[in-house]
Amino acid sequence: MPVAQLIDLDRRAQMATIFASAFQDEPALSYIIPDPTERAVRLPSLFHLLIESDDKSGLQYMTEDGAAAALWRRPGQARLGWKEMLSQARPMVSALGPHLVRALRVSHAMEQRFPTTPFWYLHYVGCERSRQRSGLGAEVVRAGLAHVDGYPIYLETADPDNIPFYEQLGFSITSHWRTFPGGPSFWSLLSNDAVGRL
Repeated sequence: MPVAQLIDLDRRAQMATIFASAFQDEPALSYIIPDPTERAVRLPSLFHLLIESDDKSGLQYMTEDGAAAALWRRPGQARLGWKEMLSQARPMVSALGPHLVRALRVSHAMEQRFPTTPFWYLHYVGCERSRQRSGLGAEVVRAGLAHVDGYPIYLETADPDNIPFYEQLGFSITSHWRTFPGGPSFWSLLSNDAVGRL
């Protein structure tokens, strides 16, 4: 399946729909927005904001049929700067509503686990739920891997079922940790060539 770097607005809307579907039952977002019906309503708006943010500081890839997509953030761009946070404050409140504080707590805990040296951040990978486990997610990640070099690649996942997927793409677990008491837990992974160097 051909993969293209994403640039137009219509494709970004399609990408937000993909991620909202793929992450509907993801543990961290389920913690942030506990009610599944409300989560289904809020996630498209949330991912639209994340896609817009990553477009300014990274790379976006999607299969031509719009079934799978990946977001990357460039070295030095994994953390949101204050200027970007302020520009997104109002739309983020709209997207998350009463769940904003939970989201900020989880996001802050995740950032505390980032490597201390520059790295590429594989921010999100998603595939339409009906087509998961078909190889499309791997294809869209490989499209990004072909264009990032010179720095380690880092990601985290809150879903242990995702770990074999990333391991087959050349990542290894470096730690398993909990955000805070009662919060979601994550696995941190690094590209194999970087394990032991950070």
